[in-house]
Amino acid sequence: MNLWDEVIRMGGRHRTGGMPGPPELLILLIVILVLFGGAKLPKLAKSLGEAQHEFKKATEHATTEVPSPTLRPDR
Repeated sequence: MNLWDEVIRMGGRHRTGGMPGPPELLILLIVILVLFGGAKLPKLAKSLGEAQHEFKKATEHATTEVPSPTLRPDR
């Protein structure tokens, strides 16, 4: 079966990249539970949330500081 047959079989959705689906997310959650254990997951989630918040704040701050480029007319 070639790639296009697979795409047609999946209803036109091409699943070789992009966001993982529910089965992949479940497997990822199980691996994370095994690696970190149930006791460390709240701390891990809190630190990931704080990191995401800091990243968003930094990107918003960076976009407000950088002026948009102005176009110069050709001479």
